[in-house]
Amino acid sequence: MNNKIRIANIILVVISFFWKQDLLAQEIQLPRNYCSNPERGMSISQGENVLNDTILIRQREEVDRIIFQFYNTTSETVFLFSSYFEDLYYSSRHLHRVDTNSLEYKISFIPLNPFLKTISSDRIKFVARDAVISNQNLYDFIKIQPYSFFELEIPYRLLFKNIDNEDSCVSVIDEDQNTLFGNIDFQILDKKSVKSKLDLQFEFAVYESVDFLCNRTAYWEASKEFEKQAMGLQKFIVPVQLEYFMHSLIN
Repeated sequence: MNNKIRIANIILVVISFFWKQDLLAQEIQLPRNYCSNPERGMSISQGENVLNDTILIRQREEVDRIIFQFYNTTSETVFLFSSYFEDLYYSSRHLHRVDTNSLEYKISFIPLNPFLKTISSDRIKFVARDAVISNQNLYDFIKIQPYSFFELEIPYRLLFKNIDNEDSCVSVIDEDQNTLFGNIDFQILDKKSVKSKLDLQFEFAVYESVDFLCNRTAYWEASKEFEKQAMGLQKFIVPVQLEYFMHSLIN
């Protein structure tokens, strides 16, 4: 009888474990879009003061959010890297990067190539501050047609939600580190860790072509071309001065 009770208890423990794992997987499911490349651009009005034949990023601030406008006034379609334009990523320590040499606080949406794939793993691996994980993140872009623009709104409650959380970190980088390859060091910083206020910058990546990046088999069948295109991004840096959100490292 004791053996039967022991076996029954073991079975209940195993069932409970897998039930909890299933709930956890549902709760932390990461975005699984691969090169959906939605076309989200709106036509630029004739009265808009934007230079011709250029790609331009403007920003404006509202009380609870920051809004970026991506203008494409060229005659070609461009692709804005958008894999990290999701709620889970906005506060990730991989995106929040502090350069203690240049005194810059960068929130970077530049792709971390070693962590990006064309096919995701079926196994979900996620912890709160590590939304950027190998085999979990897929390439995705927003297609901006010629003479159109796209708006991205990021609420401050998502962007800085871990600001006072001791379990969250920022990436501390220096000039010798190439963040495109993920060489980043994680630390917890507060206003006592730096001698001066930091300049806030946002970074975005735009591609002229993504045909290799959006070809699942090119990752291994044409690896050189794939890597060349992955590194062929145009990086845009947008300096920002916050007026409505107080940050101990910036304001």
